[in-house]
Amino acid sequence: MPYFIRIGRIDSNKSGVGSRGWYIRRAETRVLVRWGAVDVERGGNSTSFYWGAGWPRELRYRPYRTVEQAKAFVMASIRTKLGNSEQDGRYERLPPGKRIRLRPR
Repeated sequence: MPYFIRIGRIDSNKSGVGSRGWYIRRAETRVLVRWGAVDVERGGNSTSFYWGAGWPRELRYRPYRTVEQAKAFVMASIRTKLGNSEQDGRYERLPPGKRIRLRPR
């Protein structure tokens, strides 16, 4: 499933800037959402994204009655994250194959 990031102006942060990540996954009728701070590391020709400040927050939605209801929830959530208004967030989808990983220990 897709990963999304938002880097730059975030009015709700004290400093006014920041970097956030968001991830959504559906398995049958269950939906998992993760979000949190993101650290960006650039090296050579590649960019890596890591969940910052420990583990991301996580919310598991109880199973929906049907797979179609779960799919509809996921699609509505994605539309909200890709929304046009500043309050909606304007997250950007990471390219296929890129993901936000836990930092290696």
